[in-house]
Parts: sequence; C-alpha cells; structure tokens
Amino acid sequence: MNLNEKGISLIEVLVTVMILGIVFTLLFQTTDYVTTATNLHDDQKKAVELAEQELNSVLLQLKEGQSPPSTYMKDGYIITVSQSNAPQSPPNLDRHVSLSGVHTNQKNLITITVTVSWGN
Repeated sequence: MNLNEKGISLIEVLVTVMILGIVFTLLFQTTDYVTTATNLHDDQKKAVELAEQELNSVLLQLKEGQSPPSTYMKDGYIITVSQSNAPQSPPNLDRHVSLSGVHTNQKNLITITVTVSWGN
C-alpha cells in the first residue's frame, strides 16, 4: 500500500456532510422564523385595517340609531364590539388589535371598543 496516494478520506467526507447539515439546518430555521414573523405582521396589518373599518361602521350605526352586533366573524377574524361609559382594557389575547372611539348619546359619552382577534 502506497502512503503517498491522494484522495479524500472517509473522515473528511463525514466532517463535510456534518458541516453542510448544520448550515442547512440553520438556514431552514432562519427562513422559518422570517416566514412566521412576516405572517404575523400581515395578520396584524389586516386586523388594524379591519378594526378601523368596523369602528367607523359601528359609530355610523350608532349615529343612525341602530344597534351593532356584539360579536361576529369577518374574513376569518373575530370582531368584538363593546360599549361602556369608561374606557376598557382589551382582553388578554396574544393576537388581537383593539381600537376605541367615542359616541355621543344625547346625555352620555359612550366609549366604543372594537377588538379584532385571530389565530388560536
């Protein structure tokens, strides 16, 4: 057997495969994290837009003397409308957006809070 033979040993191949495995694992985890963060941002953006639309709609309904529904679904989001004479704190949910507005009734100021929730 000649000791001057050139070539790649089995150990070198295994080390290379391990390094490539680690690199691809890190790349996959980073891509997964970025995708998740992007989806959450998109959901929040849509929820804010929907909350603005629904708050304006509820305030208009109240101005016209109509009673808005308290909870309903729209575009896969749960819309909750609450009325009170004092500002309320939003529910303890991880994925929600709350917007408040004021409706003037002949005698009272009524705070209207629209909460848009999504996900699990």
